[in-house]
Amino acid sequence: MFDFRNEFALPYIEASKKNSLGNEPPDCYIPAYRQKMEQETQKGLTKYLNEKNLSASILQLFLGGTETTSTTIYWTVLYLLHHPEVQQKAFKEIEAHVGLDRLPTLAEKPQLCYLKAVIRESQRMAAVSALIPRIATKSFELKGYTIPKDTIILVNTVTSLQDAQTWGDPENFRPERFLSADGNLLSPEEFIPFGMGKRTCLAENLGKMELFLFLSAMIQHFRLEPEDPEELPPLKGQIQMVHVPKPYKIKFVPRLQQ
Repeated sequence: MFDFRNEFALPYIEASKKNSLGNEPPDCYIPAYRQKMEQETQKGLTKYLNEKNLSASILQLFLGGTETTSTTIYWTVLYLLHHPEVQQKAFKEIEAHVGLDRLPTLAEKPQLCYLKAVIRESQRMAAVSALIPRIATKSFELKGYTIPKDTIILVNTVTSLQDAQTWGDPENFRPERFLSADGNLLSPEEFIPFGMGKRTCLAENLGKMELFLFLSAMIQHFRLEPEDPEELPPLKGQIQMVHVPKPYKIKFVPRLQQ
């Protein structure tokens, strides 16, 4: 069985130790963690920041980020099958700002606002991480109920992501809800696919980057079509590790054949 900590994480941690941390802002996760760990050690606060938890958090970045990102892509592709006009509009935006001769990069991210709105609407509709677990650090009262310390609380993000009062028509796939009148991206506070506060998803920035790069490249090079044009796969999900769509088949048609 593959030992993630010893065979993957520790070699990178040991390699990082060969470089001095200094006072400059670190350029990646491991030295950033080590820098914070050293600061806490100097203060005598070493309860949680240690190498064991560092390797554990690296594992969470890979497992949590991979599962949620891939599932979000499955959902986005499924929504694009049901809304070919949205797919075409996203393609035209990529064609205008990137072209077709090279892959999109993060440098184009500010210009591809419609694509980012499509991704956000997919995240809102799918609610991949519908239930986010938290533990109460102290007892408190909530609407007449006493929540004891150490209670496991499941935060239901669907109540925010699909609230009719907030979104108006939450049952409809409409990326434009995330765009202002002048086409800039909007970030409503109710949009919480990664959670919120200091315990927000550790891999949020990594996930956003992966979703943008993967989906922009897919839409740029392929027209996504259902296996059977007369019968679209259902927009139904099932709870596994996360909220996943039911298996479906798709055609990837190279755009050079158009």
